[in-house]
Amino acid sequence: MHTNNTPLYALIDCNNFYASCERVFQPKLNSKPLVVLSNNDGCIIARSNEAKQLGIPMGAPYFKVRSLIAEHNIQVRSSNYELYGDMSQRVMRTLAQITSDVEIYSIDEAFCDLSKFRHQDLHAYAKNIRDTVRQWTGIPVSIGIAPTKTLAKLASQIAKKSNGVAIIEDDAMRRTLLAGFAVRDIWGIGRQHGKMLAAYGIQSALELAGMPDSWIRQHMQITGLRTVHELRGIACFAYNEQPPAKKSITTSRMFGRPITDTDEIIAALTKYTTRAAEKLRAEQRLASRIDIFFHSSRFKQPFHESRRGYDIPTATAYTPELLAYAIRGVRSGFRPGISYVKAGLMLSGLSAVDEQQLHLFDGPNIEQQTTLMGMLDTANKRWGQHTLFYGSMGTQPSWEMKRTMRSPSFSTRIDEILRVECR
Repeated sequence: MHTNNTPLYALIDCNNFYASCERVFQPKLNSKPLVVLSNNDGCIIARSNEAKQLGIPMGAPYFKVRSLIAEHNIQVRSSNYELYGDMSQRVMRTLAQITSDVEIYSIDEAFCDLSKFRHQDLHAYAKNIRDTVRQWTGIPVSIGIAPTKTLAKLASQIAKKSNGVAIIEDDAMRRTLLAGFAVRDIWGIGRQHGKMLAAYGIQSALELAGMPDSWIRQHMQITGLRTVHELRGIACFAYNEQPPAKKSITTSRMFGRPITDTDEIIAALTKYTTRAAEKLRAEQRLASRIDIFFHSSRFKQPFHESRRGYDIPTATAYTPELLAYAIRGVRSGFRPGISYVKAGLMLSGLSAVDEQQLHLFDGPNIEQQTTLMGMLDTANKRWGQHTLFYGSMGTQPSWEMKRTMRSPSFSTRIDEILRVECR
């Protein structure tokens, strides 16, 4: 299948990523069953291999499997996205140093273009990538290599069950691989298409790859046809070193307890707005619209939901300006006597910093704002998130989501850094 003109992709996939991050700084968790919980310790969102073998299902509500967890002494951790995000950056920086053309696909996955390395020993090259990532970051990875992204994605699943590397080297191997995958497990096949294909008796990826183009186009449109071509070994999904620019940034959370006080909702929106603005600046983007929302439980009456949106005259990433809109939205939409359980905001109308349209007298203010935000971000990055924060966020956020079993943020907070004592 590999010719001089055929692309060659590798998908590097971090194994059980959240669980692996927990183990990097806590070796006592190695070889023990481990699960990681979602926001407010609600559902299971990550499992170690040992937990999978004990029958802990993905997405299961924590309270439903609590007895099984206690029976097998399964270790439990609350989600620590700050730690996971930092570990993801370490993995991606490592990949960028040891291979070329890295395309970050998600927090725990990246594609690499290996077309220039086709004449090398691909097994040895992939093993070097795997071993280097493990040595430099502590994160185990699996690598699937194939002439298309879709096949590389499937190959990475095989790699997880073998020695960490799987390469589709010829057509016979491709057909064997496809025969072992259900259509619902194919990258890009959604739930509805999966149901439709099952209704027509198409169960495996190999059966789907053998369907006529006309039938695929009729039932799955052009995107489905591209996926099928990828399964046949024909590259259709473009390779991009840089991910496409975001069209919006959304930050929202469930509260740790119901909130009935205006100031507490303002405190929550202050934190969410601050975080969203930091993301804007990190990506060199500006927002021209902000939408905020907060609502009570949908399972209790009376239900109330408030949504407020504001167009921003001059696109900005200046936190105080964004906060002013967020606070205005809370004050205008808050209803006394309602217990609110969730709040969030979305920044949209994003544009690049160098595309900003200014008003006549905006220039000096923009420069001052940029300098101030740069100093703030530098301090918080160096000394820990929220070292400097806005007063409206408060000092005792009892509304924060429940994460009673969160591990320390070993790599991002100076007060939680790992300590080694020699005696």
